[in-house]
Amino acid sequence: MLAVVGFTVLAGLLVFGGGESYTVKARFINAGQLVRGNLVQVGGTKAGVVKDFEISGDGQVDVEIEIDEKYAPLKEGTRAIIRQSSQSSVAGRYIDLHMPPVDQAGDDIEDGGVVGIDSTTTSVDLDEFFNALDPPTRRSLQLFYKGSERQWKGRGDEANKGLEYLNPSLSASSQLFNELSKDPPVLEKFLVESSRFVTALAERKTELAALVGNLNKTTKALGSEKVALAEVIRQFPGFMRQANTTYVNLRGTLDEVDPFVEASKPVARKLRPYLAELRPFAREAVPTVRDLGRIIRGPGSGDDLVELGRTYPALTEIAVDTRERTVDAGGTPVNVGRRAGAFPEIGKALTDSAPIVAHGRP
Repeated sequence: MLAVVGFTVLAGLLVFGGGESYTVKARFINAGQLVRGNLVQVGGTKAGVVKDFEISGDGQVDVEIEIDEKYAPLKEGTRAIIRQSSQSSVAGRYIDLHMPPVDQAGDDIEDGGVVGIDSTTTSVDLDEFFNALDPPTRRSLQLFYKGSERQWKGRGDEANKGLEYLNPSLSASSQLFNELSKDPPVLEKFLVESSRFVTALAERKTELAALVGNLNKTTKALGSEKVALAEVIRQFPGFMRQANTTYVNLRGTLDEVDPFVEASKPVARKLRPYLAELRPFAREAVPTVRDLGRIIRGPGSGDDLVELGRTYPALTEIAVDTRERTVDAGGTPVNVGRRAGAFPEIGKALTDSAPIVAHGRP
């Protein structure tokens, strides 16, 4: 009997008495169907329990929570959120505490202190969500669920097999969101910068529409030339192989050019003053060269040197070519031998005149 009484007293001290506890009040808009004894969690781990409730003077509710020694005291900047195990669950509510980062944490919240309304969030029940919808939207939502029921009726086994393949994707998504939740400031900055980017695009929607239109025309033009495009793609590997060979040979050529470049450096330094003086001359020569280009080749017919040269007999025919010589004999051409060009004839004449010149020299 003494052992039983001693055990009972010890159990009572452990449960109801002894030791100081750390409590704070979290002020919410409403209690969100919390009850005494609901858990207080930090990162999914028990960190305390809900002790009591008290209505404040402005119609809000102060929820008294007792924090385990491991997490006490809380820091200013701690956020308290009422959550539920699922959207369809009425019971099973708990308070989820979000501790502030070390570099953003404030002073300690004293025992009996208050987590302000600006740092708390009340859960949204499913019926509150539906009440925010107008009757046509609620009716459409009902039809959606009924249609989904007809869609999956009798196909449970196939759907389960499909969900097995969905598991890796969901696991990867879970890891992604876990990484995102580890650094909220970076995620917030990313969202803000994305918003600015989209806003900038919206401000230039006219130019963007033109860009999309031109891209559509380009894609359509490529699609209309799919045969030629396929031929280009077919020949592209060979072109790349030949280009690779060319680049390899070019590397060797550049190695051989290196001595020339090294030898040119002293001369290049000496050419610098000359080129500086040549620059004004080249600038002033631009109109002259432009006019000369128009003289050599101009638009239209019969107004430039190229077309003038075409009116002359071919120079090679007169100066170099050897042709058959013919005479007109009563309307019939008669071959009387070969006629050499002007340059061969001059060369032969000079050769034949050498003895005469030698005889006349004395």
